[in-house]
Amino acid sequence: MRSNTFRSNTKNENVKELVKALRKERDPEVRHKIAEDLVNVQDRRAAELLITTLRDDNRYVRVVAAIALGNIGDRKAVNPLITALRDEYAYCREGAILSLVKIKDEKALEPLIQLLKDRDSYIREKAEWALKKLAASAVYPLIDALTDEDERIRAGAARVLGLTQDERAVSPLIEVLEDKSEDVREASARALGNIRSEKAVEPLIWALEDENSYVRRMASVSLGKIKDQRALEPLILVLQDNDEDVRAAAARALGEIRDLKALDPLVLALEDDSSAVRKMAARSLGNIEDKRVVEILIRALRDKDSSIREGAAQALGYSKDEGVVEPLIQALTDETKNVRKMAAVSLGKIRDQRALEPLIDALENEWVQQDTAVILQGEEYDKPMEPLIDALENEWIQQDMARALAQIKEGYETELLVQTLRDRERNIQKTVAQTLKNLRKSNVVASTNLLLAMTDSRSSFHAQTQLEYENRKVRRRADETLAEMRVKS
Repeated sequence: MRSNTFRSNTKNENVKELVKALRKERDPEVRHKIAEDLVNVQDRRAAELLITTLRDDNRYVRVVAAIALGNIGDRKAVNPLITALRDEYAYCREGAILSLVKIKDEKALEPLIQLLKDRDSYIREKAEWALKKLAASAVYPLIDALTDEDERIRAGAARVLGLTQDERAVSPLIEVLEDKSEDVREASARALGNIRSEKAVEPLIWALEDENSYVRRMASVSLGKIKDQRALEPLILVLQDNDEDVRAAAARALGEIRDLKALDPLVLALEDDSSAVRKMAARSLGNIEDKRVVEILIRALRDKDSSIREGAAQALGYSKDEGVVEPLIQALTDETKNVRKMAAVSLGKIRDQRALEPLIDALENEWVQQDTAVILQGEEYDKPMEPLIDALENEWIQQDMARALAQIKEGYETELLVQTLRDRERNIQKTVAQTLKNLRKSNVVASTNLLLAMTDSRSSFHAQTQLEYENRKVRRRADETLAEMRVKS
């Protein structure tokens, strides 16, 4: 009670009074509240006391003080904040990091680099974020850190240098591709891909033979980002790697390089033992411009392997061939949800009007499945309801279908529809039915039949399960909508 009273009395007090109160107050909870008031003050008169407060016994007070000093921006706080980077409480260290980034003093660079080996992974990530923010002055200190005795610092420095995308880091990063630590080598391979320098191509090709699979995988990914033809043959060989993640990364990289020479190797990769590799090979084929590719991918939509069908459906979205529309429309009824999702996404990219009605039908189908599952959820069963689980997972497919409709029917607002699909209790029958009616631009009869079909579906399941649920409310909403539509007609 005391702290609440104090806070209400200090809302309109000036900085001098707040500082005075903080100096005299002994209750840690009250000091915390006062410090919170000072966070948004941004007055240098509070800096000295807040610096002192960085050593407060109460860790919450220290956190607020650290953040407040960053808002004030007084450089006198730099050294105390650097000291606070060693605070035993992680949130105090985080507050000090945030404030040092705001003040932007180069003295903080080395202490921030040392945080790359912090015991808390979140603080290590925050340190990387801070060093990226300070990239203009951090590049050379980070390059020096690539030779630090601690491998966590070397790996963290490599990651940050990649994020800076600074060409000055390329040669030092190439050197640490031979570091004794696999984490450092992987971080370096990743960084070189982010910088996208052609000077890194040959060293990354050598890294494709690294003893560690994570390094080989990252080297493949980076070569795909750089898109240099020199990597083509080595990446084709990597399709035979003994690690499936490495093979999948190589298949993806070949798709990004987009060379016709990769066509046959990627077709062969459709027979790989790994579903991840097969899917990536199918997807990458879509990036290669050749008439044969479209035929291969259309055939792949009928493959018995769902991972190949999924990759093919995704790849066909990048095709300019009108002949892919009908096969993708057929894929909207695939038994596997990921295939249906990718088919919808691809039809949205192609923007062919022929896909409008099939997408609406597919959206209705996904919707009815989920509504059915929601009703069944009220009944107890001896074993898990697989249809229920599948339908509840399909909500994200509905959103992609809604977005695809928006892309095809340019200018149509689907945010309400997407939101409705997220929240099924917000008048869903009325909203979705009206939305589909607007998309179709059809007569009242078609929309009425749609509503009646949905209502009948719900009613039949209600009878089967003998649930009270909220069907009466749903039917009432449907009846109201039908009445409105009859009046308008």
